[in-house]
Amino acid sequence: MSRLIYKIRSFETATNAYCYLLKHGLRPDCLHIVSKMQSKFLRRGVNTANFWYKTNIIKGSLLGAFIGLLLSVLIYIVFTESNFIKREFVSMLSIIATLISIGFCTWLGGLLGLESKNSSLSKYEQYIKDGEHLLLVDLKTNECVETLKLFSKQFHDAQLLDHLADELIPFDFMRTVH
Repeated sequence: MSRLIYKIRSFETATNAYCYLLKHGLRPDCLHIVSKMQSKFLRRGVNTANFWYKTNIIKGSLLGAFIGLLLSVLIYIVFTESNFIKREFVSMLSIIATLISIGFCTWLGGLLGLESKNSSLSKYEQYIKDGEHLLLVDLKTNECVETLKLFSKQFHDAQLLDHLADELIPFDFMRTVH
């Protein structure tokens, strides 16, 4: 999955660009607007970016799960090399410790990620503060290339800021939940 990020100055142009892309075959869950006026866009039926897009919750959770896995390996090594636990209990205690450490670290990583802004969008924060709008277009490889060429000709106000690869939103329901 690739993400194109366009900067658009006016509210009307952003709304028209969103509708144009919908009309030309892109699904609503592939289009998101990031703006100070999110509620105004929602009233017009425009899909705005939710907290999955605006925060680092997914990256934080994945990092936390990885740290929890490393911690559980360390706990397993301590349990097997120490003599204060009988050998019969080591595997059961290791499984319990693994579940607890991965679960806790994933939860903690998600909370810390929820508190931080999306690292790929943070460099465009000034545009949003200045009252401009970001249009996020999520595409599979080589999907709707012709539409995007027409879009660039139709909307001169839309400036392509970035082309990010491998943005991770794992489940479809996360794309449109507000």
